[in-house]
Amino acid sequence: MEEKLKALAKKLYGEKPELEKLPSEHNQVYRIELGGETKIAKISPEEGEWKLDKEVYLLEKLSNTEIPVPEIEYQDLEGKRLGNHFYIMEDLGKKNLEGIEENREELLEEAGRILAKVHSIEYNKQGTILYKDIERESFIDYAERIVKNNLEKLEGKLTDKETEKARKILEKIPEDSERRLCHNDFGLWQVMVDDGEISGIIDWEYAMSLSTSYDLAKAEVSTNIFSEGFESIIRGYKRKRNLPENYKNHKNVLKLIPALELMGFFKNQEENYQKAKKVFDKVVEPKV
Repeated sequence: MEEKLKALAKKLYGEKPELEKLPSEHNQVYRIELGGETKIAKISPEEGEWKLDKEVYLLEKLSNTEIPVPEIEYQDLEGKRLGNHFYIMEDLGKKNLEGIEENREELLEEAGRILAKVHSIEYNKQGTILYKDIERESFIDYAERIVKNNLEKLEGKLTDKETEKARKILEKIPEDSERRLCHNDFGLWQVMVDDGEISGIIDWEYAMSLSTSYDLAKAEVSTNIFSEGFESIIRGYKRKRNLPENYKNHKNVLKLIPALELMGFFKNQEENYQKAKKVFDKVVEPKV
């Protein structure tokens, strides 16, 4: 794969490239070094091609808005060149907002304003975005699926009492027919920073047409587990868009869903599991 990518990059850019493999949980991601400039290549595994195809569609769609995203320079969604679906995009820099200290508050607020712009994009139905189509799934059905799958993963990790309490709380998940673009994995590590400014938002594979209340609750859980500063994000968000009512009124119930999802994901990584479990415990066993 790497030799094929090198040969393609040389053909596209006229220079012999060097590759740096970047950490990624699902895709193969490389930084392509080309003399004085760099590019990013993202290559999908065969079983996840639809996610990468969706990301290409969204990046192209969002490039015509005020939402900063990387520009795609080359794409192959048929697997003709490397055998797998892939694209090459501009490199937004090596830093994300998680590790930035200088002008941090301003950048966090700007991230909130950008998220509000994302939430201003409306679709005609709820569900999973599949390239240019949407596979219909209501928010309630989506939430119930996430909860069911992760409670099954956590059998033996959670006590029967904890599981029962979680189920009772999750019965209060509010109906929400909102159908807005949701990043569905928004965190500081998805906000790239270059030369002191936000250069773009990355990783749109999990984006859905869904409830912005849930997207905010999930972003809050992820941000507060792994970093800090969500209050500043919310401050910036409110300057562009009012907070949705379900987020204001049912935030704790909504936060339980991503907490369970993260607990399931980090089931075998105890340190991160415990960070997510703290959110779960605050909702299931609130202190008086």
